[in-house]
Amino acid sequence: SLVIPAFGNSDFIIFNGHNGLMDNEYPAIDNVDNVEKDAAVISCVSDNYFSYYFPKLKAYPLLTTTNFLPPEAYIISAVIDNWATMQPGEKIRTSAGEAMAKVHHTALQPCINTFKTGW
Repeated sequence: SLVIPAFGNSDFIIFNGHNGLMDNEYPAIDNVDNVEKDAAVISCVSDNYFSYYFPKLKAYPLLTTTNFLPPEAYIISAVIDNWATMQPGEKIRTSAGEAMAKVHHTALQPCINTFKTGW
């Protein structure tokens, strides 16, 4: 089985990059330290692929994606800044969309709609 340590006792885990679950299956994934966490997955259509794993990992899906996107660092920056100041999920979702719209000089609402918060 594959074990990827994610530093136990973390409050917030972020995955940013290519959605490898699109390519493989990981049936034995587990939360080894048994600590509940917030999670953000910035990768293409991450909500569809990771929603199965969040309950197994005892992770709350603070931010996932509903569409294809470039998983770029400015999104993580917006997420962390808002999470660290204890902003609600909807504010974090909006901030991620605002950052994406600003960087790509595009319409705001489609960018916000690229993200999802919660179950």
